[in-house]
Amino acid sequence: MLVGLFVGFALSTAGEFTDRWTSRLLRVLPIVLWFGWLVSVMPDGISDVELRLLGVGMFGLLTGMFLAWASFGHRTRRRRAHSN
Repeated sequence: MLVGLFVGFALSTAGEFTDRWTSRLLRVLPIVLWFGWLVSVMPDGISDVELRLLGVGMFGLLTGMFLAWASFGHRTRRRRAHSN
């Protein structure tokens, strides 16, 4: 979970300092790749323990992304709204 948390926070933080398209790509791509990988390995099978670990890692990734969005995203949007 800790690795997912750091990765999610890093990707979302990097997304805050890039343009809109790259920001969305940095936020959506890890989730899409995770689900794509999960679907590709399902026919061969994956153990319950590995599935739980992947679920905890994804929860950490999403939590890290939310924390970065909450800490950086709100300030950026408020600043833009007041400058108009």
